Amino acid sequence: MDGGSRKADCDAIVVGGGLAGLACAHSLARARLDVRLLEGSARLGGVVGTRRGDYLFEEGPNTVQAGGAHFRALVDELGLSERLVCTRDAHGNPSAGGERHLWHAGRLVALPAKPGGLLTTPLLSWRAKAIIATEPLRRFHAPDPDEEEPSFEAFLGERIGREATMRLAGAFVRGVHGAEIGALGARSAFPRLWEATCRHGSLLKAARALQAAPASRLPGPDWPRGALVSFPLGLQELVEALARDLGVRASVSSLVDKIERAGALWRVRLADGATHHARAVVLATPAPTLDRLCGDFLDLDLRARAAAIPHASLVVAHLGCAPGAVPEHAPRGFGYLVPPEARSRPDAPLALGAIHASELFAGRAPRGARSYAVFLPPAAVEGLDDEAVARLAAADLARASGLPRTPALSEWWVRRWHNAIPTSGVGHMRLVADIRAALAAQADGLEVAASWTDGIAVDSVVGAGREAARRVQARLLSLEDAA
Repeated sequence: MDGGSRKADCDAIVVGGGLAGLACAHSLARARLDVRLLEGSARLGGVVGTRRGDYLFEEGPNTVQAGGAHFRALVDELGLSERLVCTRDAHGNPSAGGERHLWHAGRLVALPAKPGGLLTTPLLSWRAKAIIATEPLRRFHAPDPDEEEPSFEAFLGERIGREATMRLAGAFVRGVHGAEIGALGARSAFPRLWEATCRHGSLLKAARALQAAPASRLPGPDWPRGALVSFPLGLQELVEALARDLGVRASVSSLVDKIERAGALWRVRLADGATHHARAVVLATPAPTLDRLCGDFLDLDLRARAAAIPHASLVVAHLGCAPGAVPEHAPRGFGYLVPPEARSRPDAPLALGAIHASELFAGRAPRGARSYAVFLPPAAVEGLDDEAVARLAAADLARASGLPRTPALSEWWVRRWHNAIPTSGVGHMRLVADIRAALAAQADGLEVAASWTDGIAVDSVVGAGREAARRVQARLLSLEDAA
């Protein structure tokens, strides 16, 4: 029996139970559509997960910006707004999480908090500062729409010079994306900054405009949009709330093997032989799965380009330092980053950077103790077991932070992420648009929404899922109107 005569099992099926898939399924259910979510692994949440004990360790993302509109809307819909906690300064006021530091010339130096601070920071030479100061005088001319975007490294290098690009932005990209700055596309990885620069003709003017843009009122506490938020028990609270909201509509250990047309419906085949039929399907899965799941609807070139999207691997050592093990004068604030140029120094840290986790929110460590998340390139710890990685990370943290000795650990946890962070390289945004256009033409009712489609930030991933749900809902309504 094909889809022409068969009744759908549900309105929509979401394949993938990471944050994008969960947000999509929640939005569809909230719109009173009959939705099913199928996750191939044994748990929901994807890279989001919290390890709870005497110390609270975030296995994936640690924070979300308070100004994330998609995230805040989802949290409010789940009734969690009052559960949010915010980073605060020494006076108890909402803040951006304290100073960020850069490892430079053998020590940690505070990063400028605002664009104007680039002209006074000891991190840059006077020549580099002169290039930055004159940047607004050199109007930026965006390439034609049919031209390829520059790499983020080339874009910034032309605007603020190589020294500032590699030392400041290079460190940021390594710490956040787990990649080198030359691997990212300027428009694909940072679309808001790119569009603002095109609009204002200057990178510094664009940065100031983005900071000064009026903030819209978001649900929940009225905090500055640059502040960082989470939940008392970690971001896993969001996953648990979404799982409760979906209930039996979400299934784990349900690996999807193939998606096919069945007349007017979509047939979703599982690896165990079971099948489901729906009027729409959302793929909230990694890009390399497209070839297996829906290769019939994408040409060979698109499937190959999707499969070739690079993904960064990362090892995160979560360290719970015993009470009193870290001196009071140790660096505080959000954490530190290590620029690419540091690799040439024999005293450089092995880590890409570290987050001072217990400094961000209360309850991350016992009283008098501190906790850290140290981000290491896999090559630096190859062949080491988890305990050896934790001890190496503690020693590296002490050296980078200028501590007199390696702090004793009460608890530790090592998480090895393999090919976990999609890299938005040159042409990535165009690739996503091409895939969506091809699906719209050849597979109407099949959507893609994941960290590789709309950005890796938590708010972007949530937004990808919610926007996919909106498109599905609009399509199903149009079909009903036509009928």
